Amino acid sequence: MAQLVKAPLKYSRTSGRRVTTRTTTPRRRNVPARSGSRTKTRRLTDETDEITRYTQEDVNKKLAQRLRELNFWKDEVQSQLQAVDNEIDTLMKSKNNLENSLESTEHPQSVTTSCLTYRQ
Repeated sequence: MAQLVKAPLKYSRTSGRRVTTRTTTPRRRNVPARSGSRTKTRRLTDETDEITRYTQEDVNKKLAQRLRELNFWKDEVQSQLQAVDNEIDTLMKSKNNLENSLESTEHPQSVTTSCLTYRQ
């Protein structure tokens, strides 16, 4: 019978340790670099949050100011509209008074005209 032949080891124990050390050592060396990266990321995140907060406050102030301006001008327009309405009412009353006065002068004029007609 034939005997099974074992496959040769790819690495000996010492060379296997060297390969393992070579592959894991750079990872261990990158731990402080990754920690620095996390710190940098945290700092950038905090800066972005601060800028966002400042910008949001600035926008809120500008919106509040714009709202106050709009309310002021709305009140101004309403007061001017009320003044125009009052002026229109005054003019309508004056027109009605003038029409009544004109009507009241028509009867005496017709009487005068008829009198002058009879005289001739």
